[in-house]
Amino acid sequence: MNFEAVSDVVDGHPHMKKKRGREVYDHVVKHECRDILELGTYHGVSTCYLAAAVEELGSGRVTTMDRSEAGRLEPNVYSLLEACGLTPLVDVVLAERSFTWELKKVLELPERPQFDFVFLDAWKRDYQKFFDMVFPRMPKGGLFVAHNVLNKKSEMPDFLNTIETRPDLFSTIVAPSGEGVSVSWKRK
Repeated sequence: MNFEAVSDVVDGHPHMKKKRGREVYDHVVKHECRDILELGTYHGVSTCYLAAAVEELGSGRVTTMDRSEAGRLEPNVYSLLEACGLTPLVDVVLAERSFTWELKKVLELPERPQFDFVFLDAWKRDYQKFFDMVFPRMPKGGLFVAHNVLNKKSEMPDFLNTIETRPDLFSTIVAPSGEGVSVSWKRK
């Protein structure tokens, strides 16, 4: 399903607007990212845009994680993925409490996954913890994209310091909606 078709299904549902969805989709396609990790599923709108980009590339997988409440929302990630025909491209992991433990289990799999694109829109105070867990699993050239880095910057000073000062990252922050999105590219 192409971007416009996905947008027709998900537009109007919380929380990712079409313009932001297009930006995320375009990053995945332009950089040919095929192993995607999304931390913070909520309704699954961003999940659908990510899966559509993977489908556009012809191969890849999205792993999305959130707390179990996300599965009880209306609509939810399952219903939106099904409506878009993208369910086979996505592994949905919902945890009863924190999904940090579930992420740890995924990162310790024998296949040792490497995610070349990470989209982070979860508990803001844990951004640094998520970064520390995932960044070592990213290949050179991988993209780490984090949402709400301006409007909630007081909740993540450690993360913002990290992406601004690490020599193995090139980071930029864009703020078209005032919320702010950081895009960090792994140099080494």
